[in-house]
Amino acid sequence: MYRLRHAGNMGGDANIDGHLIYIPPSDLRKVWDVVKSGLMEVRKHTDEPWIPEDIYTELKNGTATLHIEKDGGGFVVLQKTPQYDGVALHIWAAYSEGLEPLETYIAEIEQMARNIGAKRLTLSSKRNWRKYFEPVIYKKELL
Repeated sequence: MYRLRHAGNMGGDANIDGHLIYIPPSDLRKVWDVVKSGLMEVRKHTDEPWIPEDIYTELKNGTATLHIEKDGGGFVVLQKTPQYDGVALHIWAAYSEGLEPLETYIAEIEQMARNIGAKRLTLSSKRNWRKYFEPVIYKKELL
């Protein structure tokens, strides 16, 4: 298993409930097949134009972070993004075979966001997340 890290940076774990373990870029290949499979499922629930290889590239470059469930079966991909008033922590993808990923990970994700000084959490999803987030910003693609 992977060692736990302090949540003082994007690569750390919050360890509030102990659900998530940070996977450093050097270990990404060890878990990629499982993560890629989960990302294909996540793609069905978002309108964002990314493909799993985009996420792989960002993870390898260190511009996004991967956190897997301690007991396996799920993960979350996070990305620190600049905003007009500071930074936000973007939940790029969250997946779990047996749990509701966002509901399970939210406390740890919020702690990671606080630890990097993020002003807010962001995500893009077809699902309604008002339980955890303010009303969504609607968008329309222009061709």
